[in-house]
Amino acid sequence: MSSHSQNSVAPLKFWLIKVLQNQKKRLIISLLLALLTAISAMGLLALSGWLITATAITGLAITAGTAVLLDIYRPGGGIRFFALSRTVGRYFERLHSHDMVLRVIAGFRLTLFIGLMDLPVQLLRNTQDSEWLSRLTTDLDNLDSLLLKLLLPLMVVLSSVLFLAVFISFFWLTLGLVFGVVTLLLGSIYFSFFTRKTSQISSDYARQINQARSQTIEHLQG
Repeated sequence: MSSHSQNSVAPLKFWLIKVLQNQKKRLIISLLLALLTAISAMGLLALSGWLITATAITGLAITAGTAVLLDIYRPGGGIRFFALSRTVGRYFERLHSHDMVLRVIAGFRLTLFIGLMDLPVQLLRNTQDSEWLSRLTTDLDNLDSLLLKLLLPLMVVLSSVLFLAVFISFFWLTLGLVFGVVTLLLGSIYFSFFTRKTSQISSDYARQINQARSQTIEHLQG
């Protein structure tokens, strides 16, 4: 791993450890609610697809002159159940996750300002005001999305893939194992490729934002 990658991963690792230390219980609850929403969405899609397919096959069978009996009430009840559970799970997951994010941001602010107080005075004077402004705003904005855009979705995806692999294994063990291994492998490759391709773009974007903010402050001071 290059020095640039290590420098970018170290702060992320630090803040993730902070989140796990202070909000572990709330994170688990948010994960369970998000997983409930994802499983309900998968169940709704699967059961709806099965009912549509069964209805089409039944229509073809009746057209061919075959007597077929299709129960639409139990699948319809299952579809309504999954739709309601997805809506309820999504609502409470959003509510609980945003409450957790607000608590995490409060802890982040406290940690950041304690870190600033411990810095040498000479370093504080040598750093431009625009750079401090960028760190106190952009960094907090990025930390705000740390849970909702990085940690929680990744955990939900991994849990959903494992759940589907186990579910498929009950009907076809080989297919379930192949599905789980291939999906996790392709996801890891995509995540690594995406991270490498976007790291430089993110660095350039952050540098341009800092320059624009610095020039704006200098212009207003002038």
